[in-house]
Amino acid sequence: MRRLILFFVVLLFSVGSIYAQIKKISGVVKDESGVTLVGVSVKIKDSNLAVATGSNGGFSIEAKPGDILVFTYIGYKNKEVPVTTVTNYSVVLNSASYNLDDAVVIGYQSIKRKSVTTAISSVGVKDIAPTTTSNVAEALQGKVAGLQVFQGSGAPGAQPKMLVRGFTSITGSSNPLVVVDGVITSFGGLNDINPSDIDKVDVLKDAAATAIYGSRGGAGVILVTTKRGEGKPQVNFSGSSGINHWVKPNLAGTNEFVDYYQRVYAENNQTLPSYASVRNVDTDWWDETISNSETHNYNVSVSTNKNGLSFYGSVGYFNQNSMYNSPNKTGDYEKITGRFNIDYSISKVFKIGINLAPRIENYGNGPGTNLSTILNIAPNVAARKSLEQTNADVNAFAASTPAFSFTAFDPSYSQFTFSQFNNTSNPLASMQRTFQKTKFFGTQGSSYIEIKPLKNLTFRSSLSGFYNTANTTNYNPKFYISSQNFSIISGVSQNTVQDYRWQIDNTVNYVASLGKHHFNLLGGQSADSYTYVNSYVYRQDIPYDAEPYRYISAGASIADASGSFQPGAGPFGKMNSYFSRFQYDYNETYFLGASFRADGSSLLSPENRWGYFPTVSAGYVLSNEKYLKDVSWINYLKLRASFGYVGGNLPGSVGAYQSTLGIVNAVNGNRERVFGYSPSNVPDPNIQWETTQDLTLGIDADFFNNKLSVSFDKYWRSPKDMLLYLPVKPSLGFPQGYIPTVYTNVGNMKTSGYEGTVNYKDKVGELGFSVGLTLQHFVSKATDLRGQILYDEISNDVFQSTRRTKTAAGDIMGQFYGYQVTGVFQNAAQVAAYRSANGTILQPNARPGDFIYENVNGDNKIDLDDRKFIGNPFPKISGGLTLQANYKGFDFRTEFYGSFGNKVANDYLVRMNPVYGYNFISGSQNNYWTGEGTTNEYPRLSLADPNGNFSKNSSFFIQDGSYLRNKLIQLGYTLPKTLFKGVANVRFYASAQNLFTITKYKGLNPEIPFGSGALTYGIDQGQNPIQKFVSIGLNANF
Repeated sequence: MRRLILFFVVLLFSVGSIYAQIKKISGVVKDESGVTLVGVSVKIKDSNLAVATGSNGGFSIEAKPGDILVFTYIGYKNKEVPVTTVTNYSVVLNSASYNLDDAVVIGYQSIKRKSVTTAISSVGVKDIAPTTTSNVAEALQGKVAGLQVFQGSGAPGAQPKMLVRGFTSITGSSNPLVVVDGVITSFGGLNDINPSDIDKVDVLKDAAATAIYGSRGGAGVILVTTKRGEGKPQVNFSGSSGINHWVKPNLAGTNEFVDYYQRVYAENNQTLPSYASVRNVDTDWWDETISNSETHNYNVSVSTNKNGLSFYGSVGYFNQNSMYNSPNKTGDYEKITGRFNIDYSISKVFKIGINLAPRIENYGNGPGTNLSTILNIAPNVAARKSLEQTNADVNAFAASTPAFSFTAFDPSYSQFTFSQFNNTSNPLASMQRTFQKTKFFGTQGSSYIEIKPLKNLTFRSSLSGFYNTANTTNYNPKFYISSQNFSIISGVSQNTVQDYRWQIDNTVNYVASLGKHHFNLLGGQSADSYTYVNSYVYRQDIPYDAEPYRYISAGASIADASGSFQPGAGPFGKMNSYFSRFQYDYNETYFLGASFRADGSSLLSPENRWGYFPTVSAGYVLSNEKYLKDVSWINYLKLRASFGYVGGNLPGSVGAYQSTLGIVNAVNGNRERVFGYSPSNVPDPNIQWETTQDLTLGIDADFFNNKLSVSFDKYWRSPKDMLLYLPVKPSLGFPQGYIPTVYTNVGNMKTSGYEGTVNYKDKVGELGFSVGLTLQHFVSKATDLRGQILYDEISNDVFQSTRRTKTAAGDIMGQFYGYQVTGVFQNAAQVAAYRSANGTILQPNARPGDFIYENVNGDNKIDLDDRKFIGNPFPKISGGLTLQANYKGFDFRTEFYGSFGNKVANDYLVRMNPVYGYNFISGSQNNYWTGEGTTNEYPRLSLADPNGNFSKNSSFFIQDGSYLRNKLIQLGYTLPKTLFKGVANVRFYASAQNLFTITKYKGLNPEIPFGSGALTYGIDQGQNPIQKFVSIGLNANF
């Protein structure tokens, strides 16, 4: 009995001693300069127990001696700290250009960066957060080598354009695929996510990285990972407000405008019309229509992770006003976002999660006018008419127009002028009668279950998708301004669009190690479908011009209606896919990877429905070899190579491979309108995928105790079977021109380029600083177009006869093509002396002051055969520069982006043709030829242009588009934590975006997006200027 009692006593003390070993461990985490780090993950190794540092950098976790605390934070090296009998720890994390143990999302799974053998770049929250924007693409510009970002239309809420390693198609899309937390959302669209919710962005660039997404990954993949709950409950607030500003161009005033046109008309023996000679009116159209606008951005989030439950929730509000003084606010943009990310570890075996991201957007279709109209309209036209004059004009019009009635007529839409001299609508009038607005609701969502029946085996099944609906209403009022500018019908319309997509993914992942051999196997299946629904109604004759009657319910008669229901619609269609990935390394020194994906799409015929995309990649870490181990200044050195095939564009609808019918109507012999059906396309039953072959060679290195990091890639991409329109053969039996083209695979292209990243970080005492540089270059050439010659095909272009760009097999895509100007004829003798070898005058229609065109082919005339390539729109090099510094509580950051060596087609020069009667930049008319010796660069300005100075595309219109822009300057200060007793972290900052641009380009903005594709790259068709934005902001964590 005594022995039994003794046994229980010993057991009791043993159990007590075991529990006594588990104790609360606390501490603080700082960087090398002593700044506390918020949000550092603190985890007990080989367990699910984890917390995150709070606003004061502190943490608290239960552990026992012998446990190992693992500290991880993006941008810093991981650190492991053994738990001893000490209960309070001070941990210092060392910064790294990138952490080799950081997780990199590669599609359907994450791996450590050191295991990557493909071309992937990552941008973390620290590089995204400083930019105030509704679209994270703007924050990515200049931070990812190989990714080019261009501003969109320049309007609030406009989607920037993105290119990953250049163009992958000629007429199809080159927009990268966007995937948010595993949900495929769009091609090139990032407006549907709040930048404040983003944890990091991974950009997949080569085929070996993107082919796991098969046919949709050919133009690159943007993987967005949003924030998850970590550690103790934490509330975060960020807010900023600021002013947007456009630099005002110095437009000519009335006296300068009239003097110029009177001179031009006199030189052409004509008299300037009286309505164009008015001098007692001087309207500053810029001040009338443009003013500074405001941008407000506010975000609140809550996050926590406890007992296996992780939660992150946020609400965001973004509002940006238009620069235009639109009374109906149709140029403004407003977005409200929400996000809820929940993960729950039921046990060590089961884990479930759900993500939901609703959003509401309110926007218009623009202010109703554009910058070109404001720049063009004559300054000697009054902005408004008096009410008396308006009533007199309207009454006279009504008396002569029996179809006009005063029902629902409001004279306020008619109290404006019209620029008769240059036939330009009054921008104030256009804005007054623009009512189009869109209310948008969308949501993204996903749910998953993850099962780990064995230690290294994971099954995962997920259901994801999105649903969007947009309702656009418009009201077109009656008005009368002039005989050229009126409407006698009031109309209301409504357009409703719904699109939704679902996707099911099932994967199995097995990770194993045999000594120094490491394996990672992934297999999966995916199925998805996309549906597009649209309905449109237009009704006329509303009873009153008032808010309740500006909708379709008030229209008396239906004037137009249409609709569509397209299950399996492009660009996604319906797809079934199978994929796999294999990764192997030996001793984390020799790496080998391979992937394979098979896609079957409803947008192709059954015979060509399946596409197959294999890749292989390899890596070699030289710094792990013995011969480099003792080289102290080399910390990491890795070589990479990858090769593979990836998909490209698909036809936009099933009609590409099978004939479809469309409704047609005609008037019969009884003058009755009859309806019927006729073929609407010529199909190609053999149409198939666009595919891209990709080869990439790369090197990654860290030097000097990880202070300096370098990454460089050289790549060759060969898109094949590109979709183009070919002329329909007469043998098919269609009337000539009835259906002029057939969509088919005919084009091959080759893009080659290089990209590099250099980062340096260091500190001197309490001063920390860093420099980041990205550089890139690419050029795309057509290799096979089946004999076709491609031009820019800009509709209603002034250069219809000569075009702007030309592309044939062997040419750089979209090069500017036209006449080479060698000078300006100074006198008649020079015109007569410009002859061919046999004495023929080459430009018989030329006059002194006209361009001299180069006789390229050396024949007896200047004609279309004398056109040549006159400029390359692709930059010789582009990239970004980021400079950062911090000292005690102060932080400073500035960013630059530049493009160098590219040419731009400047449309503003075309508008100087006096035949249009447009206004101009003050003093610019003095650059042009007015007599012998005045200039050898600019032609004469004349109402007659038989030489084609302004109607033939020439080198005169092609200018250097190089520029360097300061994208961001930001200065911040973090208040001492002692002020808040460690419960809050508060930072104030002042910021300026796009403060200045250094360029020789004479247009308003040298950053020209690529418009509709590769053939219009670099053509400035009235691009809006970049907005300067000055703001103040606050970040607070509690």
